[in-house]
Parts: sequence; structure tokens; C-alpha cells
Amino acid sequence: MANKFGDILKQARENGEIKMTASYLAKKLKITPAYLCDLEKGNRFPSKELLDNIVKELKFEGKEKYKIYDLVAIESSKGKYVSKDISKYIMENDKLRLVIRLAMNKNMNNSYWNKVVKAINNEGGNIYV
Repeated sequence: MANKFGDILKQARENGEIKMTASYLAKKLKITPAYLCDLEKGNRFPSKELLDNIVKELKFEGKEKYKIYDLVAIESSKGKYVSKDISKYIMENDKLRLVIRLAMNKNMNNSYWNKVVKAINNEGGNIYV
């Protein structure tokens, strides 16, 4: 199983539900084949809009979709920035930023966050963890 964004992108393109050439996927994404090649090699990373289109075209869903967003954030910024699919939501929610900072200051561990995820899932939505 691939663990880098570019490897997962190439693997999904070549072996996914709909097998695609690099040229075909690049055309669908409205980028050049050379740019797609750079993405697959890990030399460049996509914008939020392009990443959303990649997820859509390659039909990434659930855990796989979240993994893609997280890998791009980790690899492109060495883990300094949050995933592009959630950054806007975080910045639009003052209380969420406060909760994150409080948890950070109290050094909350995975056990705590597992309880939070369980509580949120019980409220109505199911998130993939």
C-alpha cells in the first residue's frame, strides 16, 4: 500500500475503478501531463481546488479521501499546516479554534479525542477514523 500522495495518485490512476492514462487524467483535471507527472513524483502539490478535483475524478471516498488531504498537508508543508479540506472550516469557527488551543495547552491524548469522536458520531454524523 502506497504511503505518499504521489504514489497513491499514480496507483489510483493506473489501477483504480477506471484506469486512466496520465494524459487522460491531466485533461480531465485541466492541467498538463507534465504537471500531473510532478504531482505523482512528489515534486509539486495541488491547490485546494485541484485536490478536490483529483478526489472527485479518482473517486476517493471516506478514509481514503481524508488520507489524501492529510498526506498533501503533511508532505507539502512538512506537517506545519492543516489539511486543505478542513482549514477554511477551522478558520470560520472561533469556538473550534478555542477548543483546539485548549486541548493543545492541556496536551489532550488520543484517548480523549476518541471520546470526542464517539460523542460527535452519536450526535448524528458518522466520520471515518
